[in-house]
Amino acid sequence: MPGQLNVSILSGFAVTSAFTVDRPAATLGVFVPSMTASELRIEFCTAGSGSGFAPLTRGDGSGPLFSAYSGAGPALAWIPVVPTQWARLTTAPTTQADTRTFGIVTVQRYP
Repeated sequence: MPGQLNVSILSGFAVTSAFTVDRPAATLGVFVPSMTASELRIEFCTAGSGSGFAPLTRGDGSGPLFSAYSGAGPALAWIPVVPTQWARLTTAPTTQADTRTFGIVTVQRYP
């Protein structure tokens, strides 16, 4: 991802279209706009077909879903791991009252 990638959740929906992350990507930053208050999560799939998405879970092995952000925004969310190059954002089960555009950037850690 050479620059910021913008993806949208359309009015009345709770998920973005699938997008591709250039690998390897250490982590992602997500610019969260003002939105209908909800939990923002990321889902990944193993193939470019965009089917079979699964939500990212917490890395401590406890099992609950990883929440990138919770609230009405604006905020900058952090995705700590990128297991595959195909992903989408979701606010399910909460649908958005208006179209919301999220900016996604690759975060590189400096030594």
